[in-house]
Amino acid sequence: MLRGLTEVPSGGLKALLGHAYRGEVEFPLTVTELTRTGLQYCAVELLAHLRALPREAVISVVTAVIAEREAAAREAAGRLHEAAARSAAELRSDPEDP
Repeated sequence: MLRGLTEVPSGGLKALLGHAYRGEVEFPLTVTELTRTGLQYCAVELLAHLRALPREAVISVVTAVIAEREAAAREAAGRLHEAAARSAAELRSDPEDP
């Protein structure tokens, strides 16, 4: 089963993106580079998918993953808000409530 970058926390992806934009990490990525920037805790997952990519490709992939996660979080929050509103409306219109 392919898991992509799902095991990498968003904070780790954002940190990698920041290091890439600031030129603080060398490409292609290596364990040494990720360790040097404090990302050793997710090096296995990052290297499994980004190892051979140049800087611009890593920035594109990581940006896309972060954007997808944020869109999914907004969608989930919207569904949660709608469910809460329905529940509140049902409580207000409860026929057993005097």
